[in-house]
Amino acid sequence: MTVTFSQAQSVYLTVSSQISLSIDTPADNATAAQPFTIAGWAVDTSVATGTGVPFVHIYAYPQNGAPAIFIGQANTGGSRPDIGALFQDSRFTPSAWAQSVSGLAPGWYELVVYPYSSATGFGTPLTPWIQVQ
Repeated sequence: MTVTFSQAQSVYLTVSSQISLSIDTPADNATAAQPFTIAGWAVDTSVATGTGVPFVHIYAYPQNGAPAIFIGQANTGGSRPDIGALFQDSRFTPSAWAQSVSGLAPGWYELVVYPYSSATGFGTPLTPWIQVQ
């Protein structure tokens, strides 16, 4: 017996980003003396190799409405075995990022951390508020 198919079908798939982002420090509504470090981890599980998030961009938005201040680009690569274990894949172990922050005037800031997916570009940011001394 031979089985043949006489009709072809196409299926269109959209691969969407599966970015997970965390800011470990500082906590939301924390008070920070300068210099301080903003740090966390980021992965995109939709990417086949590596962490999927090679870097994050960090901005500080003053509460007084002044223009945003670019803090820097923090590359991932720091060791986080707990994140590799969480996602059950060691390729996510080098997912930690960190950036030193200094030079901000005292006051309240909304920190905005944008993860960059190697598959889809910039993703949804996390936005903790901090008070800088």
